[in-house]
Amino acid sequence: MKKEEKERNSTGHSERKLALVTGASGGIGRAIAEKLSEMGYFVYGIGRDFKEDREALPFIPVSLNLRDLKASAEFFRKLKAEGKLSVLVHSAGVAYYGFHESLNTEKISEMAEVNFTIPLSITQYFLRDLKEEKGHIFFISSVTALHENGYGAAYGATKAGLLSFARSLFQENRKSGLKVHS
Repeated sequence: MKKEEKERNSTGHSERKLALVTGASGGIGRAIAEKLSEMGYFVYGIGRDFKEDREALPFIPVSLNLRDLKASAEFFRKLKAEGKLSVLVHSAGVAYYGFHESLNTEKISEMAEVNFTIPLSITQYFLRDLKEEKGHIFFISSVTALHENGYGAAYGATKAGLLSFARSLFQENRKSGLKVHS
């Protein structure tokens, strides 16, 4: 974590505002992690697998399967010791398509955990700090959250649940200064 050492002040905490992005090994999550880094945030990007040269990335890549609850809890405790998050981006997601009868229960469970349960749990863990920082939480959902989704009913349901949670979280916290985006 050479990049971290460069950014520390005399108290041991990062001088930059901290951001956490899930799903940062590719796609939208990676693009968001890179952009937040450009904007001056000290970004931790979680992904299951970072294939390229980790030193070339403008953010701290964290190889972590969010379904590994013990490893996730350990990482989140360490991150909290770094300082308070200013930005939390839930971009990790998994989708399996096909008629619902063709999906096995492991695939359904994986979608429910990664797309819905884990973002709720991570949000709960960092929520007080994000409110104190008057920070931002971004929930990357899907158009399937708003429409019927033939060949992806379970996926659409997880994204609809995430969208509903984000909207309710906004209502709960709208006077606190926390910004919730969905």
